[in-house]
Amino acid sequence: MHFLGAEARTITGATVAGVCIQVVRAILRCWLRNKTTKERVMESTTKKEEENTEDVDRINSLPDSVLCHILSFLPTRTSIMTSLVCRRWRHLWKDVQVLNLCDGLVPFNSFAIFVNSVFTLRNCLNIRKLCLTCAYSCVDFLSYNSIPTWVRASIGPHLEELYLSLYSYDGHEFVVPRTLFTCNNLVSLSLCKGINIPNLALVHLPSLKVLKLDIDYVDSIETLLHGCPVLETIDLSFSSERFTKLRFPPSLKRLNFVVQNAVGTYLEFDTACLNYLSITHIFSFFACSFGDLHRVVEAKLDVYVTDYFYNMLLKLLQALSGTNHLVLGLSTTKEQELSNLQSWGQPPIELSSHVLNLASIHYKGYQGFVDEQDFVAYVLRRCIILETIIISPDNLLSTRRKYKILKKLSELSRSSSMCELKFD
Repeated sequence: MHFLGAEARTITGATVAGVCIQVVRAILRCWLRNKTTKERVMESTTKKEEENTEDVDRINSLPDSVLCHILSFLPTRTSIMTSLVCRRWRHLWKDVQVLNLCDGLVPFNSFAIFVNSVFTLRNCLNIRKLCLTCAYSCVDFLSYNSIPTWVRASIGPHLEELYLSLYSYDGHEFVVPRTLFTCNNLVSLSLCKGINIPNLALVHLPSLKVLKLDIDYVDSIETLLHGCPVLETIDLSFSSERFTKLRFPPSLKRLNFVVQNAVGTYLEFDTACLNYLSITHIFSFFACSFGDLHRVVEAKLDVYVTDYFYNMLLKLLQALSGTNHLVLGLSTTKEQELSNLQSWGQPPIELSSHVLNLASIHYKGYQGFVDEQDFVAYVLRRCIILETIIISPDNLLSTRRKYKILKKLSELSRSSSMCELKFD
């Protein structure tokens, strides 16, 4: 076990045993509660014997498959340390199909030796889940060659979850292997920080349900989404140098979309299952096409409102008829580049009598301008079941200015008799 380093050698077997027992006790209790009634009756006959059995013995009585499942919830380094508990546990970690690897800001050379040893000594070649968080550099020969080797070794028919978070010291990004995007059993994919997705001609991820991208640049996002027909959760945060047109699958339940570009974005979603919607940090041309959104319970909008998007924003609010909680950014409520014919004080005729079924609203960054007050007045007139409206003023405003804002807002008429105005 020489590859564990000094950290493992400073921990005694008793300490590791104590930590391990605390971790498995809670899981063990849940496991025992899920047993059948027949098994519980059989266990009741030996209740007195079990009461005298030590916790360690109870844990050791579990089959290896259950113990490996328990170890899969621990960081790989901690999982390996449990080999010091007793002889039974010495090689259990080698059969765990989950690898949770983090460099902990230690020198990469030491981290690479540890990870290479883990891959070499494992009994099971199949990896079900890989979480890798570490530094990446094209200049460092060991880093440049090790990380692609670890990722390629994990890609296969058994891979279900992959989380990569790489931070670069030299500005170079890690290019994800194209074979990753044809994993039939991949259910969750998260790519963060210094990672680059190459141009993709083919994407086939029929089982993918969770997709998270928090990277600088994506060029093949349309192809990627098209190859994921059963996505339920999408969390996208990236930049694009060209016009981005995205169509989301009907199975989508949660969407968090953040994009920054100078040419525009078009979103198309007809997702009857959608219950959470967040569209933020869009400061260029923005348009969207949407269908039935009555199941959306919580929504967050922070987009740059122009003449073109003004009516679309109102229609989007109309489509969010079932929303209970709405968060609006300052960019959404400001009348920027709007003609005199369009304002929150005078909405289009077809929407002037529209009712919003909101239970709570949170307005962040309120500064007290006329257009902001008109928007709040518009919402108060349209929300007949509104219970709470929270106003978070800009931090730079003086106490006197905040008091005047609160006084003006308190005088606005409300359709909901139970509406409470809170000044955060």
